[in-house]
Amino acid sequence: MNKNSSVIEKEECCNFGKVCNDLPSICIILQIIAVLGLVGVLGYLFVAQELLS
Repeated sequence: MNKNSSVIEKEECCNFGKVCNDLPSICIILQIIAVLGLVGVLGYLFVAQELLS
């Protein structure tokens, strides 16, 4: 089972890589969205903690 799951992961990685090679701007946008989302969540948690305490 582990071999099959690793094969699936490699295929997904390759497919994602092909999409990124075809449309590199999408990967950049996804990375920016991920960073902004993380910063937004951490900022929200910090503000909520400060207001509640």
